[in-house]
Amino acid sequence: MSMSTTSAHTSTNTGNFSSTARWTAAARALKSAHEDRLFDDPLALLLAGEEGAAWAANSSPDSLAPMILRTCYFDDFLQPITQENALRQVVLMAAGPICAPTVCPGKRERAF
Repeated sequence: MSMSTTSAHTSTNTGNFSSTARWTAAARALKSAHEDRLFDDPLALLLAGEEGAAWAANSSPDSLAPMILRTCYFDDFLQPITQENALRQVVLMAAGPICAPTVCPGKRERAF
């Protein structure tokens, strides 16, 4: 499994993210790169950084599955709620850096 940490968004400071946040971002970046992806997180690769990329390179697909499933579960859970209630912001406590527009697609909502 290989991941390039090159991104057009290189000016963002990602130095204060926990290892777990970087690992989760790496899993999201790997799945976002698949043709059959279940979600698209365009900033995940940047947020993963070198630490996340190294972790992903040494991880089995089975170790990534829980993060992928959790992402899909929460996206499926939150999409109808945000759309039905016209919510523009979602705060997920202790979720780490999530910049995916998948929670609220097609709008200007923010997920934290």
